[in-house]
Amino acid sequence: MLALSIHAVKIKDIEDIYKIVEESPGYKLTTVMPKLQENPSDSSIVYIAYTPTELIVYSKNYQKGISANSRRRDAVAMVKGQEDNIAIIIAPYGKGNDVYYIAVNPLGAIYDKMISIFGETEWDGNVKALTEETEYGWSALLIIPFNALNYGEVVWGIQICRVISKKGEMQFLFPTTSLNYIEDIAEMKLDFNYIKKDKNFNFYVMPSVRFSQEDKTNKFTWGGTIRFKQGSKSVLDITYHPDFSEVDVDMFKFDLRRLPIDYPEKRIFFTEGSNYLSMPFPLLRTRNFEKPLWGVKFFTATEKVSLISLFINDASLGNATIIRTTYNPFSSTKIGFYLMNSEIGYNLSSMDFINYYEKLKLSFSLQASKRLDNNKNLYYVAFERYEKPGLSLGVSYTSIDSFIISPFNYILIDFEGIKQVQSFLHYRYDKSSYTFMPSFIYNFIQNKFNSENIYKNYGFFVYLQTTKFPIILFSNIGASFD
Repeated sequence: MLALSIHAVKIKDIEDIYKIVEESPGYKLTTVMPKLQENPSDSSIVYIAYTPTELIVYSKNYQKGISANSRRRDAVAMVKGQEDNIAIIIAPYGKGNDVYYIAVNPLGAIYDKMISIFGETEWDGNVKALTEETEYGWSALLIIPFNALNYGEVVWGIQICRVISKKGEMQFLFPTTSLNYIEDIAEMKLDFNYIKKDKNFNFYVMPSVRFSQEDKTNKFTWGGTIRFKQGSKSVLDITYHPDFSEVDVDMFKFDLRRLPIDYPEKRIFFTEGSNYLSMPFPLLRTRNFEKPLWGVKFFTATEKVSLISLFINDASLGNATIIRTTYNPFSSTKIGFYLMNSEIGYNLSSMDFINYYEKLKLSFSLQASKRLDNNKNLYYVAFERYEKPGLSLGVSYTSIDSFIISPFNYILIDFEGIKQVQSFLHYRYDKSSYTFMPSFIYNFIQNKFNSENIYKNYGFFVYLQTTKFPIILFSNIGASFD
């Protein structure tokens, strides 16, 4: 039976993990979907170790036939369970805090993100993965440098999840049906005296040079970023004319100023530490900073407190200051504060609260935001419960005054002057050969001032997924626009 506390083995070099594989029984994953099974036929055995500079995870994944096509980083098919993969989830400030989610498929493609109780944010760590097809299935070796993580010298949280896509099977190190990677995870103790400490202060210079052509005129732009890093917890970035080109997008074919296209944020200045900006109802879309001329960013975190501040000078939006801090009085509770001041007159304050009730597998979120320059408000409250298999439900209410939408949150917020309710309820029943799920949804948007309906969506359907294809047994979906 799996213990809740995981023992990571100290090794000198990465290659020593193979000695651990030969000498140790490792940890066997438990199948949770489609049904609970402690000894699945397609088993997974993982080995966890660490050198003074890296966390090492090796997995032996037994199965007949491999399903994987993605070769590029952060392929969505992995997180959607559309191809085989194994993921390690690390909470380096302990259970209840933000986690690093790092997955790899049999072809060696990596998917790495940050996950908080508010959702997923971009993170690209210096993670290495080695995979190999074997006679029993496939193996994976994940190498995660400690200096790529922000961590505390506390008991870490850890979870390992494997997906076998063709069977619709999910296996876990710490068996759970809630899929809550923040709370429902195991614990892992490390000897921090063995881990090599970074210097008290590290100094980095990252220059950038860009050549471009505008109206048949060659243009040369130089800039760079200076970084000061204290240990594993605090970072200060000062950037001037950084290479904020269209990351992951061909700049000769696309123009990122076309805001209706919602490109993901990939610029390092904004992605690193972006999890500390997360909140139940997001108020900032950093992609809307089209041409930052210079900026300063500072973030730090402990087991209980996080703080991030940004000062950005943008060619279109002028100067903007953003501050966000959170406090965790308990492992399952987070209180957050947000403040924004801008040169264009959009000034905002916000407070939020979120709590997770472990026994009920239920999360509660509350947020109140106010524009300080015109006293306009935004309120958000939500209850959510996710379980696979089992009962999942969610209800949220949002009230948005007029003049809340701004150049800083355009695209994130579609309507203003509205009241909105979104709800769903479904029960998932899994067997080895099929999944049966009746579902109910009810959503509407009303004009806040006269209560007239703008949009309504409601319905009930029954879904059946067999091993070969999905079937909608019954569907009664309606929608209306006024």
